[in-house]
Amino acid sequence: MPLYKHRHRRAAGVRDFDLPLFPGYVFSRFDLLRRLPVVVTPGVNRILGFGPNPTPVDPSEIASLRTVLKKALSAKTIPFFRAGHHVRICGGPLQGVEGVVVLVRGTLRIVVSVTLLQRSVLVEVDSNWLVPEKGPAEAIARVVQEKSKVAATS
Repeated sequence: MPLYKHRHRRAAGVRDFDLPLFPGYVFSRFDLLRRLPVVVTPGVNRILGFGPNPTPVDPSEIASLRTVLKKALSAKTIPFFRAGHHVRICGGPLQGVEGVVVLVRGTLRIVVSVTLLQRSVLVEVDSNWLVPEKGPAEAIARVVQEKSKVAATS
């Protein structure tokens, strides 16, 4: 279960807590043919997937989350984003991490997502460290732009 540091300020002072990054979810590696011990574990409701078929989380997403949690100074969960530019961080402590660019109150940040959970982690980065990656969002954006042009000309 990935954890992040949460700082709580009170009149008596500041206290740090480790909180679950994705409350209610636990990542597990197991043989699908031997999933009964996982399913009967107290607190486990089900294994995520599509229909009756369990679906694994993309290993590159897990690797990116591990890097963010190990090296990031400030990380927090945010709603899952489907649109945006896919980028790879090419410098600094998060070099090699991939994510989606978002603008939050004028500050450039990237979102590292776990698609299966539809959860994301927001990390502030230096824009000089980002390089564009071609991904599904760019393909969708091109199709939408082309349809807009066709609709505008007809």
